[in-house]
This record gives sequence, C-alpha cells and structure tokens, in this order.
Amino acid sequence: MRIYFLGGFPPRWRPSAGLIFSLLLFFAVLAGLMAVGDVLSLRPTWRADWPKWVLATVLPGPAAAPAVAWSADWNPKELQDPRGWLETQMPVLPASRGGGRALPVLAPAEEEEEEVEPLPPPQEESAPPPAPPPAAREAQVFVYTTHNAESYVPDYGAAKVPGQQGGVTRVAAALVAALEEEGVPAVLSPSLHDFPDFARSYYRSETTVKRALAQYPELRLVVDVHRDAGRRQPDTTLIAGQKVAQILLVVGTDRRLPHPRWQENLAFAQKLAAKMEELYPGLCRGVRPQEGRYNQHLHP
Repeated sequence: MRIYFLGGFPPRWRPSAGLIFSLLLFFAVLAGLMAVGDVLSLRPTWRADWPKWVLATVLPGPAAAPAVAWSADWNPKELQDPRGWLETQMPVLPASRGGGRALPVLAPAEEEEEEVEPLPPPQEESAPPPAPPPAAREAQVFVYTTHNAESYVPDYGAAKVPGQQGGVTRVAAALVAALEEEGVPAVLSPSLHDFPDFARSYYRSETTVKRALAQYPELRLVVDVHRDAGRRQPDTTLIAGQKVAQILLVVGTDRRLPHPRWQENLAFAQKLAAKMEELYPGLCRGVRPQEGRYNQHLHP
C-alpha cells in the first residue's frame, strides 16, 4: 500500500502524434503478417509478451531509468485504445533519494505501478467532485483516494473496478476509523476521481483537496491512499503474529513543477516512518521522494 502525502502530479512526458502514428502503423503491419502466416500455416512462435517487448524496445525511459514496469492487470484489450494504454504503461522514473535516518530499503522502481500523466486542464470543469461532508468536530486529517478503482483481486476479482469505490477506499475508511478511535478528528472524501476519465484523476482530486482545505481550516494532514501493483511478491510483515501489508510513504518534490516547501513534507514523512519503525518494526517500507508533486504543494 502507498500513502501519498498530499496527492499527485504525474510526469509531464507525453508521446508525440508522430510516435503514436508510427506505433499504430507498426502494429497494423504486424497484424497483417500474422494473418498471412495463418493462411500459409507458417505462423512463427510469437513471444507471449510481444507488445510489452516492442514498447520496451521502442520507448525506453531516460538513460538512468530501469526497465519498463508493466502493471499486474495488463490486458491485450487495452490495445484498442493505444494512447490510453501508453499513458498507463510508461516506465517509472528513478526515485530520488532523500536524506535523514536510515529507513527500510526500497524495492527497485521498475516494480512499482506508474502514475498516469494527466491531460492538459480544460478551461472549466464541467462536473467537479462534490464537497466532502461536514465532520462532527473540526477535522485535523483529511483522507481521499485519487484512484478510487484500485482494488485487490482476492476480494474483488480484479485489480481495478472502474466507476466504483474499490478496495483502496476501504483501506482509507479503515484509516479514518482508526484515527477517530485515537481521538484524532478525521474525514474521508466520498468523491470519485478516476472515472470516467482516468487521465484526469489528479486534476479532480486537486479540486477535492482545495475544497477540503477551505472547509476544514484546522487540517494538519492530508493523505492520498493508493495500493501497490506490479510487485513480484506481496510486501507483508508480521505484527503481533498477524500478517499485514507494509506501507510506503511517497513524497512529491519540485523536480518538475514549483513546490518550494516539499522538504517540510519530507521531514514529516521521515518522522512518521521513524515512529512506525519504533512501534511496529517492519511495517514501513520507507520514504520515497518522487519527481511529481502529487498535489502536495497545496498543503505543506
């Protein structure tokens, strides 16, 4: 599971129209060759993962970037929309290193799920998400999910449930309930951000965060909850004899867009990780600074 301290702004790279056209032409020629092979009974043994291999060869990441990381729920049907598929399958950029105390070693970046690059913001939002409900007491923590559809296959039968509140929202609700039990006023946003246009998820969640900050001026923490994907094995640990999911704290930086106070978020995340390690050794996977802002510039 990932916790983003104040949300997300994905990488700004977008494939050019020429590149997309070249890829479409390549796939069309390849499909024709496969059809001819059927007729002549000469079809070779194709790689089962040929689309991934092709894109990994044609669209390498930056020189220092690792290999392409493919999400666990990849489906060939997604090739019906090449642009949307490319946007969800770009290589994960190498994570920058933050300072501070030693934390659990992070897994290689190629195993992480890539955040989707949003489309340019329109002149006006036609259907903004609703304002969060009022809390009985003045909220100090605001929790939301930018990618509401993220789920868990054992419980939902799929890694994503588009148009619904998925398993990650249940995790966010459990976090709010636990905070309330400890006497910390918290509120969970009911807004759906990733449907019908997944590429605009972060623009919509940015609207939600701005409204929450206006409605709850006493907020001290804003948390965006995500779930991991593409991991080679589940990241779990034993706490009091019970197997639990580990938590990765993601902090945005100013590498791509202005975010002058991001180091304050980093310092807080490091303190939180240290306390988690003190109380529950092994629960925190560490703190990972990323190049995007993830809406964290809204509330340092």
